[in-house]
Amino acid sequence: MRRGLLLGAVSIGTLLAACTNAAERGDSVHFLRWRTPTEGVELALTEGTLVLEASCLRLQPRSGGTDYALIWPLEFGFKAEGNTVTILGVGGQRVAKVGDVLEVGGGDYGELTAEEFERFVIGSPRCGGPYWRVGGVEVTASKP
Repeated sequence: MRRGLLLGAVSIGTLLAACTNAAERGDSVHFLRWRTPTEGVELALTEGTLVLEASCLRLQPRSGGTDYALIWPLEFGFKAEGNTVTILGVGGQRVAKVGDVLEVGGGDYGELTAEEFERFVIGSPRCGGPYWRVGGVEVTASKP
């Protein structure tokens, strides 16, 4: 009986780990998060449209600005359903979705070396910079 319970626990643990890895990695989305909780907020502001480009969440500038790969706070997550990707904040509330026009507070981190990326970011280095560390988000125009 104990062997059955142990195998069941191992199977459930393996399944949960697989789900976590799939959610973090995303089969269609590379969701970058800062490795440590957000402490203090950079005071810079940028704006643009949240887009999914080559499986990476980026902020596409309205006119002539910088196209950033976004690094979300550790506490954030996402939900991908069909062609819709929704960014979820603390407690699972909707923060934004792909197609929304956003004002994003935080800071420009430019390009990160491989060592810096490994040290500070959770996610795939496949999403190249320049990087923007998200401190806050305000939707200024929502995609229907």
